[in-house]
Amino acid sequence: MDYKRQGDFMNTNSFTAADVQIPAKVLQDIKLVESVVKNKRIPLRHLQLCPTNKCNLNCKFCSCADRDISLMLSYSQIMNILIQASEVGCESVTITGGGEPLLHPRINDIIDSCYNLGIKVGLVTNGIALEKLDRKVDWCRISVDSTRDFDELKHDIRHTIELFHDIDWAFSYVLYESVGGLPGVVEFANSYNFTHVRVVSDILSPNDDIMLDAKKLLEGIDERVIYQARSNPTRGAEKCWISLLKPTVGADGEIYPCCGVQYALNDSKRDFTGRMSMGTDIKDINEGQKAFNGSICDKCYYSGYNQTLDLLMKDIKHPEWV
Repeated sequence: MDYKRQGDFMNTNSFTAADVQIPAKVLQDIKLVESVVKNKRIPLRHLQLCPTNKCNLNCKFCSCADRDISLMLSYSQIMNILIQASEVGCESVTITGGGEPLLHPRINDIIDSCYNLGIKVGLVTNGIALEKLDRKVDWCRISVDSTRDFDELKHDIRHTIELFHDIDWAFSYVLYESVGGLPGVVEFANSYNFTHVRVVSDILSPNDDIMLDAKKLLEGIDERVIYQARSNPTRGAEKCWISLLKPTVGADGEIYPCCGVQYALNDSKRDFTGRMSMGTDIKDINEGQKAFNGSICDKCYYSGYNQTLDLLMKDIKHPEWV
């Protein structure tokens, strides 16, 4: 079931990647398209980095709940990863989890290092430790869910939002068993000119009925809302091109094909599993174009990206007859 309004097409392509049928960001990246079409090479454009598995919450629906919470990348490990990524074309990093990235003791140094390498930075956080952020990032998405007391959280995050008012702020709201305090989250986002509120199903137990309830409840105030149901994944592609375009580095230092590996296999624990590891050498993987074999994946939310990249990789005769 498609919950997106027609008018949300460009907005959706600006702020979401999963479940996107036509990845506008790929098609509008002229350098990327030329690299794929002419050279049959997919550069690393966007690295997703999980600096620590430590967290200050214990969400029941967490897709990484079975992880080893003691794992944390050292600053020197992260620098090595960022330098390698930069050398193979990385232009952006999302600092995420795993755990709560703001609990890494050198989180602000990590952000500085990205910018020093010419890499833009996005941050995904639960917002509890947002006061630790003393560097500007390009965008920040605060993860909230229907079990948390948003009235308490908003007092904690308001100061940082006002301090860094030129960051593109957003919420991601997980519908877990109920709609919860979603209207208050949306009203706060509207009053502080957030770019969007992404309303998502619990990815481990998607519920279409709760998504419909949310849409009805928000009618009239949801101009910034992107509804993202998660009930229609596909099977993985044998040539997982997205594993070259936007891989994920876990807090164990292993490189994984995407940020969804913890729920890609039906029989896996809620953690990044060894069967999904591509190794530890980003440069070797990308320079050798060693795409992950995603045929083992039971659930994939990036089929639009893989299908588009697959088409760009193929030689086409008579290109003039469009």
